Amino acid sequence: MVRFFRREPSALLLAAQLLGVLLYPFMEGQEAGRALFSVFGIAILGLVVLAVRTTPGLTWVSLLLAAPATVLLVIQAVTGSDDLLPYSSALEAVLYFYAAGALIAYMLADHRITRDELFALGATFTLVAWAVLVSRLVGLTVLQQRDRP
Repeated sequence: MVRFFRREPSALLLAAQLLGVLLYPFMEGQEAGRALFSVFGIAILGLVVLAVRTTPGLTWVSLLLAAPATVLLVIQAVTGSDDLLPYSSALEAVLYFYAAGALIAYMLADHRITRDELFALGATFTLVAWAVLVSRLVGLTVLQQRDRP
């Protein structure tokens, strides 16, 4: 199993993303669940960086985006505060869009379709969906904070 995921890093990313979609309804609304989902988000960020490593994308760019997002997610998980949510979410969204672009470049780099490229297709779709969702979350949070007295 480990060898499979080493050869197919996009499969691991896609599986983790789908697991997140399945776990989210059980975690939302609870303080401990939100903290656990932040920890899960950190794992996703690590998997995104690993997936980008196998693409023409620059690993250091993904690390530059993932490191501060990870720190902010850890702070959110420990403190239980949502004050840093717009900042961590903005960094996550940019990372997800960057990773999606890197995976697209990876899939288009040659004329042969590999099994990992098929998994990359699903992971790319999910990354774009998450990036759009997180971007909307950032926008809504900023608007709510602006309207507070």
